[in-house]
Amino acid sequence: MNSITNTKRLYPALFIILAHFFHYQVSAQNLHLSNFDIKDAQVTAMSITKYHAIGAHLYSEKNQLVFNPDGYLTEDKLYLDNNYEKLTTYNYIDNASKAIEKKFNPLGKQEGLDKTLYIYETPIGIISDDLPETVKNDEGQYIVLGGLKYGVIFKYKKYVIVYELAEANNGESKVFYSSEYTHDGLKLDESYNQKDIRYFKYNDKKLLEEELGMSKFWENILYKYVYDQRGNWIERTKFRASNFTETKYQWIIDEVKYRTITYTDGTVTGSNVPSTPEIAYSSNQNKLKDLPKLSDPILMSKSMKFLQDITRLRNKNNEGTSNATKNEISPTCLNGDCSNGFGKADFGTYTIEGFFSNGKANGQGTLFNKDNSGYYQGNFVNGFREGFGIYTWLNSKNYYIGQWEKGFQSGYGYVKNGGEILQAGKFERGKLVQDLLTYDYKNKIAKGNCVGDCQNGFGYYKFDNGDSYVGFFTNGKRDHIGAYSWKSGMAHIGTIVNEQHNGYGQEFYRPTGQYYLGDFSQGKRNGLGIFYNKEHQILQKGIWGDGQLTGEF
Repeated sequence: MNSITNTKRLYPALFIILAHFFHYQVSAQNLHLSNFDIKDAQVTAMSITKYHAIGAHLYSEKNQLVFNPDGYLTEDKLYLDNNYEKLTTYNYIDNASKAIEKKFNPLGKQEGLDKTLYIYETPIGIISDDLPETVKNDEGQYIVLGGLKYGVIFKYKKYVIVYELAEANNGESKVFYSSEYTHDGLKLDESYNQKDIRYFKYNDKKLLEEELGMSKFWENILYKYVYDQRGNWIERTKFRASNFTETKYQWIIDEVKYRTITYTDGTVTGSNVPSTPEIAYSSNQNKLKDLPKLSDPILMSKSMKFLQDITRLRNKNNEGTSNATKNEISPTCLNGDCSNGFGKADFGTYTIEGFFSNGKANGQGTLFNKDNSGYYQGNFVNGFREGFGIYTWLNSKNYYIGQWEKGFQSGYGYVKNGGEILQAGKFERGKLVQDLLTYDYKNKIAKGNCVGDCQNGFGYYKFDNGDSYVGFFTNGKRDHIGAYSWKSGMAHIGTIVNEQHNGYGQEFYRPTGQYYLGDFSQGKRNGLGIFYNKEHQILQKGIWGDGQLTGEF
């Protein structure tokens, strides 16, 4: 790496990425009106009341904020369940490049020592943190924060600008955050490690209308907003739907937040705040009936009008834009809907047939290389092979069964040829990095019902009822990836969470020869999937819920 040079102000594009990194990863503070989604900066005070649920109980939290004429926060009073808890003050020095933070208890006594926060101006607002400096190398390739190295990538595409934040390790980088903006600055989506994804939807006035957060494993989140006449939100309702609880796929109200905003001309908006969390939750119940139906725990947006609205907004905002540099191959749609539906697209060296959203493969799909080197059947995320999938090399007849990330074999998986297991373990970027294929397995040495390691490794287990399983185990339970065969001849291969088929999988039915490729939850078809007959012809495709087709493509 070249020599590293200190800098107080980074390039604007780099700071857009660092804004998100600071917000989620480091102890950043919101010190300026630009951090509070305020369009009209002429604000002197703001009261933020949050009612939220923890289990069966409702709680309230309130912050009373005061801002100076330059829009910087000077006071923050915190109340919990109407009890005054803490006062935090900020004194700005050195031309507002630093802030001295003090905290006081309800009796007015200072708690702890003064804390210095360093302030950075960026095109998207003010970034503040307790790190004394941000540094980069001469070429701007890496950002160094607290000793960790980060790389920033920004790509100009036809309709969007993509920002990525990558961690560098031993010469290789891995993107752990990415977001997309329109060319006029509207944020459309963001994701963390491609597991937690958030989409943003705007109305005709370009005000954020809905915010949709999705998680592959735990829960889905949806925000809805109400605005005042100056374009600042005064009410935000947060809805949540869990993937694995007894109320899975059912929206509930998780949090309601209200803002009372005092402008410099004396105007006050958002003053109609319910006095109790019970009233707030009750008054928002009618919003539940208008929420999108959930049936896909991994990528539920496929069944929604959400991404179609985003696509139209991208096109609308970028009509006549000619300065963007296109750096990706434009696919040719051979049939179907290759934008937001089911279709087959030609990408030059390969084709993909499956589900698409926003012009990219998302969900179940089949990729076939035109040079006849091999093909992939499995899950896609934003055009990449991601999640569970099977790749077959046509020349050697070997095939990989397992997890993928950004197009590479990454995670738990195994390689077979016919009935023989050649490799099994953990992979990184296509290479086996942890071999879990034991001597017992290779030599077919059985110990009880198990061949291999059926505790914390890879093995084959024969159940007393005649069923069998081959795959990975954790603490003696089926986990990660595996294939379960019933005595009847039915078989399932795919993702396993807590001994349940949760996530992408492939299920085969005997004696009919029919099979299903797609998403599962608790062993039932839930999400995007395709049902085939024994001649490999599609019988049904679309969105499944509780084992039944609920929305056909």
